[in-house]
Amino acid sequence: MIRVILFDIDGTLVDCRGAGRLAMERAWLEIYGIADAARGMKFGGRTDQFLFSELYRIHKVPVDATRHEQFIAVFIHLLHHYLAQTDGSLLPGVWGLLRRLREEVPGVVLGLLTGNARLAAELKLRCFDLWGFFAVGAFGDDHHCRNRLAEIALDRSERYLGRELEGREVLVVGDTLHDVRCAHSIGASCLAVGTGSVSWDQLREANAERVVRDLTEVKGCDLLGEMSA
Repeated sequence: MIRVILFDIDGTLVDCRGAGRLAMERAWLEIYGIADAARGMKFGGRTDQFLFSELYRIHKVPVDATRHEQFIAVFIHLLHHYLAQTDGSLLPGVWGLLRRLREEVPGVVLGLLTGNARLAAELKLRCFDLWGFFAVGAFGDDHHCRNRLAEIALDRSERYLGRELEGREVLVVGDTLHDVRCAHSIGASCLAVGTGSVSWDQLREANAERVVRDLTEVKGCDLLGEMSA
């Protein structure tokens, strides 16, 4: 039986209309003086730590700890600004599914498995009053590798529950191929959602255990039964 459900954020729960990319590019410009720094970079399924490393690599900028801390501070400040300015939205079915899971299956832990840095994740989810649904999580500043984040999320879930978990007791919900792969890396199942940048057909080809167009197709108790079968 599923004991823990780990959700991705961007493209799965919310659409922030590129607020993260805007904040990252503007912060890079302010600290390092390089405009359009993230042009051509793919953000979907990537961790913030990976994206930061890519910026340093692409633009051949040496990493200085003090300036990097300044960059992160400006990035978070600008993210808050852009989230307020852009017309972001909850994705279809999200609120209803989270509410049903909390009310109908209170023994199941809801968590996060996201490439967003923890504070960035909190800012995004608080915009839509979602932060309070989640008890555990692994974030993009915990590690640059998504598969490693899955291991961290599993470990934190086990410590939260006070017992070891088998992979089949964990469900990852996400919208990219990275979400499918990281779920399988810990032996978990993946519910792939076609509300992000990856097509429904690509998600099916990635061998996700279930693929839906959006979360309106998913019911609380039914989901747990289907994914535990």
